[in-house]
Parts: sequence; C-alpha cells; structure tokens
Amino acid sequence: MPATFKKLVDDVENRLRHATSDANKAEDALATALTTAGAPQYCRTTAAAFADAEQRIRTTESEVTAALSRLYASLASLRDREALREADREKARERARHRRRSKQRYRSHTGSRDNTGTRSSGRSPPPPPPKPKAKTRQHPQAPKPRVISPESIQQWHEACTLAFKDKPLLRAFPQPPSEPCGDARCRAERRVLEACYCNIRKAFKGRADLRGDRVNFHPDRFMRVPGDVRERVRRAAGEVFVVVNGMFQEVDEEGKNGL
Repeated sequence: MPATFKKLVDDVENRLRHATSDANKAEDALATALTTAGAPQYCRTTAAAFADAEQRIRTTESEVTAALSRLYASLASLRDREALREADREKARERARHRRRSKQRYRSHTGSRDNTGTRSSGRSPPPPPPKPKAKTRQHPQAPKPRVISPESIQQWHEACTLAFKDKPLLRAFPQPPSEPCGDARCRAERRVLEACYCNIRKAFKGRADLRGDRVNFHPDRFMRVPGDVRERVRRAAGEVFVVVNGMFQEVDEEGKNGL
C-alpha cells in the first residue's frame, strides 16, 4: 500500500472516530436533557449538537469512501504496470531463447557442410597422432629421512595441551615428532612411543618452563584415563617424563653452579 494513501486513510479514520465520539456524547447529553424537567433550552442546544455531530459523521464517511476509491484505483494501476513489466521480461526471455536456438542451428549447419566438403574433395583423413614414446624405467628413489622441525615440535606441544585438558576422554598419547637416531642405546630400548630419548630431548630443548612440563607429563597425572588404555598412556607419559626430568635437573644444577 502506498504510504501517502495509508496516511490519508489513517487520518480519515481518526476523524471518523472523533466524530463518532462527539455524537455519542451529544446523544448522552440529549437523553439527560429529555429526562430533566424544566430545561427546554438545554434540550434544544443538545439536539443541535447531536445533529451537527451526525453531519460530521456523514461527511467523514464520504471522505473515507473517496479515499478508499483512490486507493483501489492506485492499486489497480500498480497491478497493471507490474503486468506490463512482466510481459516485457517474458518477451526478453523469449528473444534470448530464439537467439540461442538460431546459434545452435547455424553451428549444426556449418558442421555438416564441412563434413560434406571433406568427403567430396577426396582428401584423406588426417593421419593418426604419433604413438607416445615408451617411458624409460626409472629406479625408485629412496624416501627422504624424517627430520624433526620446529613446526612439528610446536604442533606436538599444542596437541598435548589440547588432549590433556580432558583426560577421561584420552584414548591415545600424542606421538612426539621423531627422526632416525644413530645412538645404539636408543635402538636397544623397548619403548611405547616411536620417539627415542634423543627425539624427545629435541622436542623440549630450549623450553622455558621445564618445571611445568615435568609436572604435566608425570605418569600420576594420567590416573583418570580410561582403564583399558590407562597403562599404555602412563608408560608413554613416563618415557617423556624421564627425559624432561633429567633436563630439568641439568638446568637446576647449572643454576646452582652459577653456569
């Protein structure tokens, strides 16, 4: 609904309500006057006010009817314009479909004409493409050895922090980053983790809070892990704890000796 007509209708309806209220008041006053003895002048005045209120009601009703007529005419005009715009859009879509069909017919016609010309001229078909050369057999290359990077160390510490937040849901200990180690003692150890002593030491080298790391990886911190995996998780944590505890004691001794 256009805002102008809505405002007009609201204004007319307000005036109609006010006029109806005045008429009701005048009617009540007239009834009071008729039941009051010795008040002819008041009765005539009230009757005149009632007649005036009725006249205003009729005038307001006429204005409402005229406003509604203009509103309906405006809505009909809007519907007509929208129908015209939709018809224009449909014509544009039809023209676009016609252009696409014309292009398809032109392409199919030119393609069949080219094929006919090739047959009538007696030209031989184009030669087949050359066969691909046989690839020389390459010997497989040995995979590059794994190398512990600062990024892999950082990712492992973040994974441990996230996994240790809710130990009752912990099902596996995060594997530390590992790389091949040439130490004979590391090769002789039987471990739960893939990472050896040297690998774990690299993962904690340069850490500022070895004291806190020693607490976080203590096996007793993993008593709330589910029972079916608790022992394996605690053994893995113990392997890390042994390394971290040794590094912490080294740093502590250096501090005591003033190194």
